[in-house]
Amino acid sequence: MNNYLNKLLINKILFSTSSKNKIIRSFILIVLIVSLLIVSTIFINSMSKGIASKFSLLVNGDIEVYTEQNIKDNYEFIESSDTVTSVTGLIYGKESTQISNLKAVETSYFNEKRLNSLHLETIENTTNLPSIIISRELSENLNIEMGEKAALILAKDENKLRPKLVFIQGIYDSGYKEIDLNISYMYLSDLKTIYDYDLTTRQELLLKEGFEIKDALLKLNLDGYISRAWYEIQISAYNNLLVSTQSLLIVFLVIALLTGYFISSISSDLITKDHKSIATNKLLGLKNKVIMKNYFIAIELFTVISTVVGIILGIITSKVFLKLISNLSLNKIPSLSWYLFDFELIIPYQNILFIAAGLIIISIISVYLSLRRIKHIEVLDLLIHE
Repeated sequence: MNNYLNKLLINKILFSTSSKNKIIRSFILIVLIVSLLIVSTIFINSMSKGIASKFSLLVNGDIEVYTEQNIKDNYEFIESSDTVTSVTGLIYGKESTQISNLKAVETSYFNEKRLNSLHLETIENTTNLPSIIISRELSENLNIEMGEKAALILAKDENKLRPKLVFIQGIYDSGYKEIDLNISYMYLSDLKTIYDYDLTTRQELLLKEGFEIKDALLKLNLDGYISRAWYEIQISAYNNLLVSTQSLLIVFLVIALLTGYFISSISSDLITKDHKSIATNKLLGLKNKVIMKNYFIAIELFTVISTVVGIILGIITSKVFLKLISNLSLNKIPSLSWYLFDFELIIPYQNILFIAAGLIIISIISVYLSLRRIKHIEVLDLLIHE
């Protein structure tokens, strides 16, 4: 009987004529706020991991090992080990010049995983000139296209600045301007024909799925190899990613806390509107504890349902929005050109649970504090209202 009575009271609290419109408006507002938080969290985390993936695939590998020997067969955790070296080059286009970090690699470097990330287009080199691969961004800046020739200067000694003709064999688009503006590719065999100095090569390692970089580093260092993870080389970029992700998570949590506080105002409004009803329940013999419990259950049930609906809507919206922006040329919009939009959507369940837990916990505390007003409602209030 008590359970049935409690259910009736909870239904009356949430669906009475006086509170129904307020509950519906509040439900829509909380769902929208939570869904926007979830969309933002998913995109920031997915974009950050996408940028990290670009750096590890295209710039430094997961790990750089400073040896000229291919060590792929020495360790089970290595998916690929590629011999690379880097020199600085000055590329002359039709209208301008551009300094670029020229990364010399072997043909095996462009494996399926890297090609998917590079979006590389190539043509056959029908000349005797060395081949070079530049980014779409660099191609537009220099006004040179695939199949054309460009002048390239490579030298350590300023007194030996001799331009070399190269053939633009390919153009890539990684989707991330920070990489596209700074890295061009050349085959190692071609570089050796035009570079007058000794080249020191290194190995770029990509690890197999399931293997942690820190564990691989420990093993390599114990075996005497000098090696560094990509995030130890790209310290500035990595720290920016960490700070951005953590700062935004804090902002999201603050918004979630404010939303939790807003929920307490809902309970206050309900108590104000139900003032007479609460006094009547006391007259019928219901204790303060029972009435507070019913209001608490009703409001927290409302909070949990609206939060869950907001999370589901946020996840669905993220998937739809990613498909939408993938079909837009956002890199042509100056304010968005430095962002990465070519990434895999990753649902950060831990962060989502963290935000949801923050919202619910603060709502529990604030609602409990607001419900203490029920203790001060007296049966005599009925006479006053009459």
